[in-house]
Formats: sequence, structure tokens, C-alpha cells
Amino acid sequence: MADAAVSNQAQPSESKRIRAFRLGVVKAIPKFPNDRASLQALERKSLGSLFIDYANWAIRYVAPRPRKVIVEPAALSDPRWTLQQADISNFLSKVERGEEVTPHLSLEPHTRGYTPAASGLGPNVDRWADKDMVLNIMGYHHFHLSIATRSNELLFAHVTRDSFTVVALFSPTRFLKRPISGSRSPPSASAFGKSSTSALPAMRRRTPLSSLQ
Repeated sequence: MADAAVSNQAQPSESKRIRAFRLGVVKAIPKFPNDRASLQALERKSLGSLFIDYANWAIRYVAPRPRKVIVEPAALSDPRWTLQQADISNFLSKVERGEEVTPHLSLEPHTRGYTPAASGLGPNVDRWADKDMVLNIMGYHHFHLSIATRSNELLFAHVTRDSFTVVALFSPTRFLKRPISGSRSPPSASAFGKSSTSALPAMRRRTPLSSLQ
């Protein structure tokens, strides 16, 4: 979410209550580097601009609530689905029961919610340094199937209030490495591998988890 059209300056006429609320939002967002400069950069923002930063950070989490699990055929046909069956079943059962899945998410949102560097000037500025590019552009969260190692396959899913649609499995070493240049390009469907590309442009044929057990 871009905030270029929103003033970075707090409104001088804001009430004490609005100012307290705005500063409360500032405090909630984890900053990096976690220093006074980052804090002051957020404090100078208007409430509208601050909401954009807050939303970019908060959407990276998934609230615990029971959801219907649906698996796209492309994900189901991936050979890794069989290899990771135990971990996948364990994780998706948590989703169905509405258990906390934050430990399966990236660790970055815990400490990397906002950085002034993402709004810097120059050709090598990484605008996505404090955002999840795939989530913002394509709407997919990624989950680590193993909490202990965090090194096995990632599961990508489209998450709504009531549903959890698995669209692909992917290797983290291939997908999550940051490029040296700051100008990252939006991910394409082919980045998810040949076996899962048909699931990404549009989610059509869906297989309920109950039919897999």
C-alpha cells in the first residue's frame, strides 16, 4: 500500500484523544532499526498515513478462528504433498480447529513492521523491506510447516475470515531470499513452480480437506 498521496505530517489541529490514539498505533508497530529516528519518523505521520503502515504490518498475521480448509488440485498433485503429509495434516488440523498459527508464520513481523528506509530515495531503495510482497500483491500468506526447523517446505494459502485455501507448496531457500538490488519485481505465477502455477491466477476447482482424510 503506497502512502505517497498522504501527508507525512501530523495534523496540528488534532485533538488530544486522536493524538493519543495515533501515538498508540505508532507504539504498536515494531520498528527497525528500533531507534529514536524510526520512532520519530512514524510519529510525524498523519493518522491516515499511519493506518497504511499499520495495515501493511497487521495483515501479515492470521487471527485464530475455525476455518474451512480447501486444497487446490495443483497443490494436492505436488509430489511434496505426499512427502510432507504428516506436517501438512497437523498444520491444517490446527487451522480447522481455529488454533493459533502465528508460530507457523514468518518471524519478520515481530520485529520488522516499519522502516524509514523503505520510503527513502534512490534506485536501490527496497520499498518492500517492511512488507510481504506476495501477500500485498497476490493475497497469499505463507506458513512454515515445521515450527522447530523452519526449513522445510512453505505452504501458501489464501486466507479469509471463514476459509483457508491452500494454493501451493514451495521451498523457502528458493523463494524467500532477498535480492541484492532494492528494486524487487512483483512475483509471477511461474515463481511458484510448474506444478502450482495453475492455482495462482484464479482459484477455481477446490478440494475440501474432509475429502482427503
